[in-house]
Amino acid sequence: ARAVEIFDQACAHGDLRGCNNAGDILLNGEGVPAHTTAGIERFETTCAKKNADGCNALAFALAPVDPERARPLLTSLC
Repeated sequence: ARAVEIFDQACAHGDLRGCNNAGDILLNGEGVPAHTTAGIERFETTCAKKNADGCNALAFALAPVDPERARPLLTSLC
């Protein structure tokens, strides 16, 4: 839980790696209960800022729950 707090603080200060790292932890439930929606929200933040890693993570997080939304993200990364 503490790692998510730290990464969220970094994200709030513009560190997109912090957003992505928090998203990974939340999505995968690494030391915290898995929270898909919260993980996707972190990836949306970075993807909106044209971060390729964030868009890639967002696409793969969305694929099982919203494949229509994931598809254009994946094709735009090619």
